[in-house]
Formats: sequence, structure tokens, C-alpha cells
Amino acid sequence: MHVHIRTKIRNIYSYIEAAAIMIGDDVFEVHGGMFQDHTHFVNGVEKAELPSSFGGRFQITLSNGGHDEKFRDFYTLGVGKDGHDSIIIKVKRMIAVNFEGATSSNFGSSEGLIGDYETGSRLGRDGKEIQDADAFAMAWQVGPDDPVVLSPKEGSIQYPAKCKMPKTTF
Repeated sequence: MHVHIRTKIRNIYSYIEAAAIMIGDDVFEVHGGMFQDHTHFVNGVEKAELPSSFGGRFQITLSNGGHDEKFRDFYTLGVGKDGHDSIIIKVKRMIAVNFEGATSSNFGSSEGLIGDYETGSRLGRDGKEIQDADAFAMAWQVGPDDPVVLSPKEGSIQYPAKCKMPKTTF
């Protein structure tokens, strides 16, 4: 399983403008953000009917956020055998990616920007800890050996170009 996000810098902050999950050959993407409506793709088909089977044994569902004022829609991909481990992509003005009910049986070998499952340590691709947050982020930029999960977008940073960092932070 691969989970990728694409961020966009806006003034002094950045936000997730797209998120994608790849399991086997199947790819689910959500695009949207600050000043645009969001949309989803299943294997390249925009606004594919949901619920949809995914990755050979999983289901993607779309539900309304209800009383959650922060998010309008929830895309849920249940990945656990018992249905408790889920990846939820929440959307309103921004996109958020949450791993809920995650267990070591499904996410114990995870690596990348979410850190080590057990300790949360920032580990590089070589397994060594990286203290500097910027260096850690750059170490996990999608590279030539990674699968293409997010569809290309004009103006977005793609390897071999390096990700842009905000000029200031608060």
C-alpha cells in the first residue's frame, strides 16, 4: 500500500491539495482544496460511483460529515480484516488524511512521513533517524524508484525537481 499527498504552498502555510492511495494496481485519489470543489478518481475515472471495490478486497465509501464543522465529506477505505483499521480522507476547504484504528498487523511496517509505527521516530529510507524536520521531509519526496500514485498536475513539483519549502513559518 502506498499513500501519497501533494501539498501546495499558500503565503506562509501549505495545505494538502491531493491525496492518493494505491493498493496493488488500484489507485484512489481525492483532489480539491482552498478555492476549488473537490473530486475523486478511482483508477483514473473521475467521480466514479461509490461505494467501490478497491485493491481486490476493500471498499471505498463516501459519507457526509454531518455535524463535523471542519469537514464536509469523508472518503473511507477500510483496510483491516475486522473493518476497524481505516484510512479516512476528509474534505472541506482542505484535505486531511487520517489513519484510524491502525493496528500493527496492518500498519506496523509503515514507513515515510508518518514515522515509525511503534515510536513515531523520523526514519529515513535507510532506517536511520533524521532529527531535522525539513531534511526528513525532503528525504521522503517521491523519487524515481517510487510508484506514480498521484496523477501528474501542471505546475506541481515532480521528481527530479525538489519540493519547495515555505519561505517563512509561524
